[in-house]
Formats: sequence, structure tokens, C-alpha cells
Amino acid sequence: SPAEFNGRFRELLRSQVEQARRRLDRLRRLKRELEAALATIESRLGPRGEDVEGDSSPRIVRLISSGELCGRAPSRADPIAGEAAAAPGSARS
Repeated sequence: SPAEFNGRFRELLRSQVEQARRRLDRLRRLKRELEAALATIESRLGPRGEDVEGDSSPRIVRLISSGELCGRAPSRADPIAGEAAAAPGSARS
């Protein structure tokens, strides 16, 4: 019936709105982490190129600096770089 369809459609839309809200929250958090990482890197990089991988660095700085984005092979512990390194269509365990 039209009333049932409208009810299901309304619930579907509410669900989609909630998923979008959660994605936006994650993106905002990522933006804050990236801004903090940039500030850390800019404050530490001097003429000698001080280390940015220490324990006091933001998590995202340590993750990025340990992966292939900085010219190194991806770590098996790095699921993002590991996915990027996987051959398309290959099965992953």
C-alpha cells in the first residue's frame, strides 16, 4: 500500500541521513588530525629535518611516515597501504 511504501521510504531516508552524519563526523575528525599533523611537521622540520616519527607525534603522522607515502614499502600492519598494494581481484586473507 502507499502508506507502507511511504513509511519504508521514510525510514530508509532517515537511515541514509544518519549514515551521512557519521561519515561527516569521521571526515571532520580526519581533517582535524591532518591539520594537527601538518602543524607538527611544519614545526619540526628545520634545516636538519628533525624526526617526526617519535611517540609524541600525532598518530596520523606516525602512520603516514611509516608507509609508502614517504617513499617506503607499506607495512603489513598498515591496512590502508596493504590494500593499496594488493593486486586488483586478488583474494586477501
